[in-house]
Amino acid sequence: MNRIITGLATGRGHIAARSKGAWPPVAVLIVASAWRARSEENYLPAAAGEDYLAMEIQEDSPPATVPDLTFDVGSQDRYVWRGLVLTDGPVLQPAVTVESSGFSVNVWGNFDLDQVNSNQGEFNELDVTLGYSKQLSILDLSTGVINYNFPNTASESTTELYAGVQFDVPFQPAIKAYFDVDEARGTYLTMDVGHSFGSDYGNPTEWEFALGLGFGWGSPEHNKLYFGAETDGVTDIHVALAFSIEIYEKWTVAQSITYSVVADDGLRSVVEKDQNVVFSLGLSVEY
Repeated sequence: MNRIITGLATGRGHIAARSKGAWPPVAVLIVASAWRARSEENYLPAAAGEDYLAMEIQEDSPPATVPDLTFDVGSQDRYVWRGLVLTDGPVLQPAVTVESSGFSVNVWGNFDLDQVNSNQGEFNELDVTLGYSKQLSILDLSTGVINYNFPNTASESTTELYAGVQFDVPFQPAIKAYFDVDEARGTYLTMDVGHSFGSDYGNPTEWEFALGLGFGWGSPEHNKLYFGAETDGVTDIHVALAFSIEIYEKWTVAQSITYSVVADDGLRSVVEKDQNVVFSLGLSVEY
């Protein structure tokens, strides 16, 4: 949707922005020294002239891409994923993301803060995502692979491939598909829309409000593994409201509230809580 709403419905969200690389100071000094030497002499030896030409070419070449690094830590009063309550108590969700030229690596975890799952003070989920995104006209395309791991639990790890498209038009409609190629061998689809408004970037204080609305659908194989019911259907309808503000250069705080409901009658009958409200507070630091 936008940089706030993305991930709120799944419980895995982070705020990210891009930073630009710059020429290292040493390169500027080399070029300046060459210019001074040329102005002080009436001629340059052939080798020196070749070196100077190489410096001019180097000066005109684009700077090397510097990877963007983002650290996130979020707290939630419970962990709800695709309509399912995975931790019915407070959690911490730290993450680190490295991005460069459209490619990204993200490591995300869920850390239980109480004994509701007998995992107090332990991670019960660690996910690794390798992704690629590309902007083509009004299309924001993304694809990648997610490996889910569940330490300190009896659950088996699994892997999903995903592909999605978001349209750069009013309300930014987005469609994303996840294909489990390991444990579930099933499919999960999401469709979302959203809208945001806030201060223009570059202002002393950057802030943003965002509203998102969407739903998820699961195949019989997907729902059998996660819900215990081998039926296809709309797993969840979710609405999220979020606010973020930059408190310091590249330090951003975000707060959100998300409501989700299990929509399918067959799936609703097998879950303890079919409606949930989740409050979250997070901090993002970019380098």
